[in-house]
Amino acid sequence: MKNILVIGSLNMDLVINTERLPQAGETIHGKGFAHFPGGKGANQASACARAGGNVKMLGKVGNDAYGDILLKNLSHDGVNINGIEREDISTGVAVITVFGGENCIILDKGANGLVDKDYIDRHMDAIDWADFVIMQYEIPMETVVYVAQIAKSKGKTLVIDPAPMMDAPNELYKMADIILPNETETAQLIGEEYDSETAVKKMAEMGPANVIMTLGKKGSLYYNGEKLINQPAFKVKAVDTTGAGDCFTGSLVAHLASDKTMEEALEFASKAAAIAVGRRGAQPSFPWKSEVEKWRKPKK
Repeated sequence: MKNILVIGSLNMDLVINTERLPQAGETIHGKGFAHFPGGKGANQASACARAGGNVKMLGKVGNDAYGDILLKNLSHDGVNINGIEREDISTGVAVITVFGGENCIILDKGANGLVDKDYIDRHMDAIDWADFVIMQYEIPMETVVYVAQIAKSKGKTLVIDPAPMMDAPNELYKMADIILPNETETAQLIGEEYDSETAVKKMAEMGPANVIMTLGKKGSLYYNGEKLINQPAFKVKAVDTTGAGDCFTGSLVAHLASDKTMEEALEFASKAAAIAVGRRGAQPSFPWKSEVEKWRKPKK
């Protein structure tokens, strides 16, 4: 089993369910409120660990109750949190409205905005330890690029989830071994909308060695410059899609880290994400490896 390091965000997700989104100036009733551990970085670390990965995480939380909950949850899932630091600032927060199984999100970065180069330098041993390094865009972009340069110089497999979308230098995409944009992010990156097969090939022209475009209900599409793999989604009734993409990413990398093929990893990740969207919340919805392996197997 290869080692996985996730460097990214930790947020508390504040979730309310509604039948529809309110218009400007309108107040509508929700159908329940809950808070769940989240943040794209923490989500992916949790999914990796639940899928059987050997995982460490780097990031920051505040000296508040939300930080306590986030760290406790990651530790429970099996993530090594020794490198996560605390700051005298609020923990990152995501305010999420869920409607019809879909969601919209507003982020306050909080302590995530303090994940800087000096912090990375203090934890260089974690990068040395890792075989895979996973990052997203909920920490400062200059830190993402800095880590990518270090990871590549040390021969690590660099995994980039370009979300939430923001301006990034072209060199970042050229350094990526695996990039996992969704359809919207792919269109933003290549500057135009195309059919899925053309889009994933255009994305590959930007330099990443492996492109996996997630397609929601339509599954995912993989391209490495030669091989094209269409992984269908597993049909389920969606309850909450929050964190489904992170579940896919973490589960995929965990499977690759256990020396599975890309085809095997795509199928495993698709099953994990399908299970997750049938449950509420982000990290609490992620399945354990044994759940995915047993899912939809015929009873003897």
